[in-house]
Amino acid sequence: KLSNPIVSINNRVYVSIRDLSETLGYNVEWQDSNHSININLVEKDDNENLIIFKQNQKMGFMDRTGKIQIAAQFDVVHEFHEGIAVVGNHISTWEKLPSDANNMIWGFIDEYGELITPIKYSYAGDFNEGLALVEYNNESYYINKLGEKSSQTVIASKYFTHGIAPKLIKGTSFPTPNSPSEIWTYIDSAGELVTDKTYEYAGEFEDGMAIVKQNGKYGVINNNFNIVIDCQYNNLKKISNNLYAACNGNGSNWGIIDLSNNVIADFIYFDIGCFSNGLAPVRMDLYNGAYINESGKIVFCPQFSMVYDFSDGVACVVDKVNGKAGVIDMQGKYIIEPKYNSLRPCKGGLFETKDDNQNFFYINKNGEKILPH
Repeated sequence: KLSNPIVSINNRVYVSIRDLSETLGYNVEWQDSNHSININLVEKDDNENLIIFKQNQKMGFMDRTGKIQIAAQFDVVHEFHEGIAVVGNHISTWEKLPSDANNMIWGFIDEYGELITPIKYSYAGDFNEGLALVEYNNESYYINKLGEKSSQTVIASKYFTHGIAPKLIKGTSFPTPNSPSEIWTYIDSAGELVTDKTYEYAGEFEDGMAIVKQNGKYGVINNNFNIVIDCQYNNLKKISNNLYAACNGNGSNWGIIDLSNNVIADFIYFDIGCFSNGLAPVRMDLYNGAYINESGKIVFCPQFSMVYDFSDGVACVVDKVNGKAGVIDMQGKYIIEPKYNSLRPCKGGLFETKDDNQNFFYINKNGEKILPH
């Protein structure tokens, strides 16, 4: 179903570029800097039609019409990665737990809801390049998609990207005031060092770039481990293919820079979210939010108290006047009026909310109520 009507003018049929492209699996982005439209094939999420839902304090998966695909039977579920999802349950026998244990055990299911492992692990990571890191009986190891223990040695606590992952070689991932300083580097899938350079923090590579920390400041390196953005910022996060939100102050002075370290938006924002379709949410302070384009210009009047990332051309916001949550389109117009106490975007164009009895239900972009069934 297209969001915009098909129009016939002088015997020619006109269809919305965005509607047609997204129907065919492409993403449309308006580039304000050069007034162009980019249409790119989207890498679809694993099992895009399996949407997490909550029912009777349990979680499962449904499709976008609300038809239950995997019954709500787990206390916690993760999104699918490489066709497998992590699921977890609370442990009821507290007296059997050591004092330092958490109260969850984890396992894995396939897209049909079948367990590929028992729910037994004290830790279970999402699948990445065919393997998932687990911990059982104080032993960490990888499993494959058949649930079998892999012979691959555990060599990194972060994800591999094209065979390269950050590796902590000194310190702990959970530092205490007296713990030694962390030292990070990068390794390949065999555990061999791929560079002799070290960092106080090393992020995973994305689009050929990674965020690193040196001398207490953050910057960006490329996959040749050369500095692209000098380590000069108090904090740094990737918000689009070539743009970064950078913090130049005490945590509430955020701006936007590009890979040439040009300032796109001044360091005046309380927080900045990720770009989608050329727009990103920004917060001026705790109570005022708006949206900014890739040229650093505010595009909607700051009429919202809370703003969230766009997804599929829409975004959840909280209206400044009535304090209720609604959904806006790319022009800043409400497509779902602000009347809900809370809204959370899900996959498949659905939004999660609650009724007055705190029972979860879902609505689509047309504001129609979707109940799991």
